[in-house]
Amino acid sequence: MATIDWPSDAAFKPARVQAGLDVPKSAWRGFYTGQRESVSAGSDRFTAILTLAPCTSRADAQKRAAFLAHVASTGDLVRFGPLHQPVRRLGTLGGTPVLSASAAAGARSISLSGARSYPNLLNRGTTLDQSPWVNNGVTVAANFHTDPLGTVTAEKLTSNSAGNDFIYQPITLVIGTRYVLSAYLANNTSAQTELHVRQTTTSAQANFTWSGSTMTGSSLVTGSAASFTTTSSGYVRAYVAFDAAETSAWVRIYPDGSNTGKSIACWGVQLEQASLPTAYAGAATLLPGDFVSIGGNLLQTGYAGATLDDAGAGSVTLAHPLQKAVSSSAAVEWSAPTGCWQLEDEGIGLDYGAAVVQGGIAIPFRQVVV
Repeated sequence: MATIDWPSDAAFKPARVQAGLDVPKSAWRGFYTGQRESVSAGSDRFTAILTLAPCTSRADAQKRAAFLAHVASTGDLVRFGPLHQPVRRLGTLGGTPVLSASAAAGARSISLSGARSYPNLLNRGTTLDQSPWVNNGVTVAANFHTDPLGTVTAEKLTSNSAGNDFIYQPITLVIGTRYVLSAYLANNTSAQTELHVRQTTTSAQANFTWSGSTMTGSSLVTGSAASFTTTSSGYVRAYVAFDAAETSAWVRIYPDGSNTGKSIACWGVQLEQASLPTAYAGAATLLPGDFVSIGGNLLQTGYAGATLDDAGAGSVTLAHPLQKAVSSSAAVEWSAPTGCWQLEDEGIGLDYGAAVVQGGIAIPFRQVVV
């Protein structure tokens, strides 16, 4: 028995998908309460009926017939995602999340770590919890400013000595790809401030420098306006776009070396593969009903959804129990989650009429855990 992919040809694009859940269970009524109680024993499985439209191409008709004959004869598993949801997830979960703890079969939640908030390639570092960032000679003062969305989450950072970085975070780049780095900054002391993407070779860098109300850039593909004005309590979003020349770099925010002890407030630092910045992504989320997969098995987020913390970690409730035990560090696929399915009815008949070459076909599948 092998696993094959559901064909991507137009002839196999479902005209209708009936999605369901098969829950084999035992049930009884309590002697004194009268309440119905049931146990699924962890055998909950998704079901799907894929209905293909009538076919007017003889070549496509024969291809569909051959595929179904093969699957019915061999018992091969078919791999596809939740075809009734073209957008796999409505939340902002991104990056390379993994399980932060093992989970047994039947568990109703999983714990993630290492996530990013799509499309942001950086960990969030916008609260006093500085764990996503690596501090280097920095004091994080308990002094907050109101960010552009009206919440109090921005940091006030103070340099301890000349030349020390405020905060920096290592990143991995794809050579030749264009990126854009953006951030909201408020400079309450008119000290010169720089937001850098510095690649391994010091001459290959992209940054913007903000001193008072003037911003200038170096090695820019494109950037913010040459100058702007702000107030001590306001924020300005500045950005710089650049083409990656190397695979590793660092994002840094730091004051000019002559401004020891000066402070800035920063909020919403975001790095993304684009030429212009998009809206700040915020925390990584999974909305109710979003799908992910682990080890080739589809999982659906529960009704409560999930919001991960600044470090990209947190618990995710599931709509139905975990189908099999999973180990810590297992990868979580969010961009194109798939599951394995088995043909439920091996007696599928094909209808050939005068009006069309081949009539519509309803193909029932049931999820198989691998």
